[in-house]
Amino acid sequence: MTFGMVLPVHNAFDKALEARRCISKSHGSSDILVIDDASREEFPPLRNTYHVRNNSARGYAHHINTAVLWALDLRLDTLVIINSDTVFTPTACENLVSAMKGYEAIMAGPALSAAGSGQGSDPEVTSASRLELSNVESYRTAQVYINKGETIYQSRFINSLNGAFFALDVKAVLKFGFFDERFGRGSFEEHEWSTRVREMAGRENLFLYVPTVCVYHYKNASFEDSDVDSEKQWTRNKELFNHKKIAKHDWAQLSYPREIPEWIE
Repeated sequence: MTFGMVLPVHNAFDKALEARRCISKSHGSSDILVIDDASREEFPPLRNTYHVRNNSARGYAHHINTAVLWALDLRLDTLVIINSDTVFTPTACENLVSAMKGYEAIMAGPALSAAGSGQGSDPEVTSASRLELSNVESYRTAQVYINKGETIYQSRFINSLNGAFFALDVKAVLKFGFFDERFGRGSFEEHEWSTRVREMAGRENLFLYVPTVCVYHYKNASFEDSDVDSEKQWTRNKELFNHKKIAKHDWAQLSYPREIPEWIE
């Protein structure tokens, strides 16, 4: 299975190093891209990884777009985008990609456990499962407690996915356009992209929620170690998102300027 793992980092190195340890133990891929988004100090490179450092903070949408170009160079058809404030089991990435391909989705996300970080517009996610973590010294082992009153094992399509951790079909970005970098450091860029894609594709079964893959998210850890006011950022980006839902004509500005390579089927 060919996919690349991408770790954007901006300060908060204690959490980012945890995420990197999880990546180093992951199954299914040896291609890793670390994007240091102008941290105060340079994030220590990991052996046998690709490492990019931005001179100024460009934000999450820029990280995803950079990762897509990297994937094209390596002829990778799938990416797993990993927030630097997440921890996960060794099989999480592999299982998420496998589910996405099996359901022929273009984006797939796990069950996220943390206050306020449930998946997208699916109301069952936050109530359906929670994550307990142990073995902090190396990587964290996840155990899921299931609410037996709900059928949560089954993967299902939802309207939008939380951007903290997700698998992404590279071809879909080439077809429907890049993520909008006007959302800056983060918030709403994944929901805007999902809305745009659903409108352009004219169908709903695109974004897959995979509850059997579980990830813990230290929500907003990177914001807390930066000069960005996360509440103001969220409010600004919500206004931008709502504007774009009305002014759909500006979505065309985000189209990819090249043709889809022949090796991507």
